[in-house]
Amino acid sequence: DASNEVTAILNNFDKFSALLKGLLRILPHKQWYIKLDTDTVIEPHNLYRFLSFFQVRVLRGETNLYFGDAGELPQRSPNPEDWAMYRIHSRSKDQLFKRPGWQDLVKEYYQDRKTSQQSTITYVHGGLEGFSRDALQSIVSKDCIRRVGELPCDRSIKKHCINKPEDATVGLCAHLHKVALVDCQPCMQNIAGAPVVDGRTPGVVQWTRHELAK
Repeated sequence: DASNEVTAILNNFDKFSALLKGLLRILPHKQWYIKLDTDTVIEPHNLYRFLSFFQVRVLRGETNLYFGDAGELPQRSPNPEDWAMYRIHSRSKDQLFKRPGWQDLVKEYYQDRKTSQQSTITYVHGGLEGFSRDALQSIVSKDCIRRVGELPCDRSIKKHCINKPEDATVGLCAHLHKVALVDCQPCMQNIAGAPVVDGRTPGVVQWTRHELAK
């Protein structure tokens, strides 16, 4: 039924974990990896410029890189529950940062400091998620995505657990592995998943089949 379908979509971290592991197994020597949804269009020139910049300047010393659209709409409420996506905040009703399972993971990965209750973790939009090879190897190591995705939560407090959707789960693992996040919002355009106002999607090109065929 519809409720089971929604649950499957929100709990897709396990399939995504298998996908990322498969990328490394089949294509082990690539420098960059990109996961792209079917409702997302790459901006090739922008993506090329972005990767060229990091290939030449950053990757000489920093090879742990995770990128995508990490922007969000202006906030109109002080309540984190009303905020747009891409942020996990300590004041969220979801209470992820206070759950014993998450605190255990933080202690495992950050052995030299206490669990922070005041931090905010940013992650990228699931339409396009890009990784350097080192970043992807880090994120799939120790079965991180499954372990984060399977953390239990109290659904009587909040219907959907923030650690279940794949884009949030990957962002949480990137945080645990100290992978640098870089916003590349101009690298892609999300067609179907963007908010619609007055029949149009603010800030998103209205692609037509004819334009896509050019």
